[in-house]
Formats: sequence, structure tokens, C-alpha cells
Amino acid sequence: DANLFTHIIYGFGKVDFGNRENPKFEIAPFEANDLGPGGQYQQVNDLKKKYPHLKTLLAIGGWTFNDPVEVAGPNSTAWVFSKMVSTKEYRSHFIAHAIRYLRAANFDGLDLDWEYPTDEGRGGHPEDKQNFTALCKEFKEAAAVEAKESGKELLLLTMATGAHKAETFELDKLKDILDWVNLMTYDFYGGWAAATGMNAPLTGDPTGNWYVAKAVDKWLEMGIPADQLVLGMPSYGRSFKGVENPAPGSKATGAGVKGRCTGADGFLAYYEAMALIESGKYKTYWDPISSTPYAYNEAEKSWFSYDDIRSINMKVDFLEEKGLGGGMFWAIDLDDYHNDYPLITTVARRLRGPDVEKGM
Repeated sequence: DANLFTHIIYGFGKVDFGNRENPKFEIAPFEANDLGPGGQYQQVNDLKKKYPHLKTLLAIGGWTFNDPVEVAGPNSTAWVFSKMVSTKEYRSHFIAHAIRYLRAANFDGLDLDWEYPTDEGRGGHPEDKQNFTALCKEFKEAAAVEAKESGKELLLLTMATGAHKAETFELDKLKDILDWVNLMTYDFYGGWAAATGMNAPLTGDPTGNWYVAKAVDKWLEMGIPADQLVLGMPSYGRSFKGVENPAPGSKATGAGVKGRCTGADGFLAYYEAMALIESGKYKTYWDPISSTPYAYNEAEKSWFSYDDIRSINMKVDFLEEKGLGGGMFWAIDLDDYHNDYPLITTVARRLRGPDVEKGM
């Protein structure tokens, strides 16, 4: 039911650079079935015919798009974003093409998912900080001209970024340019860690690591207005193996059980986590420090953290208390589709109120 949403962000498009020796940066689809009649772009954007309040954005980038050579091999595209924003010529070509591409596919905006500017381990450079601002400013200026000439609504511009990345952006300038920031307040812990921890701890972390409330406060302190900050919430969990003790912070030996459908070690869609719990093999616990649940299978030494309706409601309490702009999920298809998307529906009913029930 697309009425649950105000905006849907399609992930992902990519940046095609053409010839690396003489690049021209343009948006391109990741998959052939994104384009054309009946393609996935059209399927998503056709939802607006039934739900006229709905807006759609195309996200470009994503985590793997900035995987370095050590991970992605010789075809790594980790250099692309930094190069694309490095000169006005490159930026201008990308922006002009992006506006045409978005309009042709009937998207209402662009979400920049560069993970992450200035991060040298993922292809970034120090000058990305200023160049990213320039890209955003020039995009909005060009979009304003296009909107006036075409008579269409101004294209939206947002970004998605890591919870601990506030200092890598010129937020004093971006707050007057971006429509909002999608803060990825999840993936605080996962199978890459030496000990168990919460995927999206809200109120605290026993090791002193980052947690949701701490990250939000940092962004607010750095100057982003509360109503421009959208709180990310996960409809998935993270699992660990080799865990001898159910208590959070216990030693682990790596990424744990994978979901039957999602199929990635250490990753469980919410519906997959629920199936494991309902099997009776896992005992569930509540962590009062982080305000999140977790589950443990003593026989298999298997442990995972996740979010449930209780913890999601507490996240909504928090975002309302802070006056944040809203909530967003990664991702729609990971919620429990067998049972009417309970996590997403919980947030939609609280933030949108009677509009959800009335189909507005």
C-alpha cells in the first residue's frame, strides 16, 4: 500500500563515466529492466496515478558503488563521485543529464547516496567536502531554471549518509540547499565486529560506541535543522556466530546466520528474523541500554539484533521529541510482507495519522 509513504526512493541508479581517460558523467540504470514500458522505474512511478500525494526520487550510488579496489577489484568505481564533482565542467554535464533523465523517467527528485565524501578508504579526497556542496548548489540552481521553463514542480534534492559523517559536510551551507538528509542510523554493529552489538541502538551503547540519539545530536549540533533530518530505521537485523554468551558485547567469530531469501551472511530481513524466533530455537531478550531487542540460540551459538514494533515505536517517540522531519526505512521489501508490513505501518500511522486510514 503506497499510501503508507509520502516519498519512495528507488535504489539505485549508477553514475556511468564512459571513457575513464575523458569521462562524461551521466546517470545510468543498474539493470536493463529498470527502463522501458513496464520497467521497474515505470512500475514505481505509476503508483502516483493511484496515490497522487506520493513523490518519488532516484538514488544514485549506494554502498557497493564506492567499494575500493581491494573489495571490488579492477572495475571498482570508488573514484567516480570524487572525480565527477572535481570540476565545474564535470558537474555541469552530470547535472544537465540528470535533470533530463529524472524527467524522462517521471521521478520527482534525486537522492545522492555517496558513501562517503572525503573517505579516502572508499575513493574520497579532502576536497570532496567543498565540491559536494558545489554539486548540490549547482543542481538546485539548474533545477530551478528547468522548473520555470517547463512549468513543472522543482525537482527535489536529498542525500543519504552515515550516522557518524556530519563533520564531512558543509552543513552550514547544505542546510539552505538540500530538501532534507536521510540519516542512515543503522549498521552500527554487524558481523565485521569482534563482539555482538545492536544494529540500530537508540539510547546507548555499553562500549561507548555511536548510537542513534548520539548521532542525531551531533548532526543537530553541526547545524542541520531538525526538520531537515529524517531518521533512518531498519527493517532488518544483523547476526553473529560463535557467540558463547547472550549478553550484548560478547565475543563473536564473524557474520552469523543468513536469511532464507536475502541470502547474505550476517543479514536478516525482519520477516526472516521473525521466522527464526517463531521456530522456537531462539530466546528473545530486551536490552535496556540500547532500547532494542535481540535473540540467541544457545545450541548453535547464534545471536542477532533486530528492531520490533516496541523499539520502532520508541524511535518514533524520539524523532517526535526532537522535532525531526520524519522517518525512513531501509527497505520496503525487508519488512514482514506476510503480515501487512508491521514496522512500516506502525510508523506511517503515527506520523501520517488518519491520512493512512483514509487512503489520502
